Amino acid sequence: EITAALKAGPDTMMLGFDTDAAKERLEAVPWIRHAQVMRLLPSTLQVVVEERIPYAVWQKDGQ
Repeated sequence: EITAALKAGPDTMMLGFDTDAAKERLEAVPWIRHAQVMRLLPSTLQVVVEERIPYAVWQKDGQ
C-alpha cells in the first residue's frame, strides 16, 4: 500500500520526484497519520510513516 501510494520504483528519476505530492498521497491512506518523504541523492527515497492509532474497532458477523 505504501509503495503504491509513493508511485516510485527503480526507474523513477529522483530529481523530478515530487516529495510533497508523495507525502499527500501517503497521508490519504486511512491508517497513516503522518508521513515524511525525503530525497537522498543520488538514488534513495527515505520514507517515514506514523501509524494512526485506531480508537474503535467495528465488527459485523464476527468479521
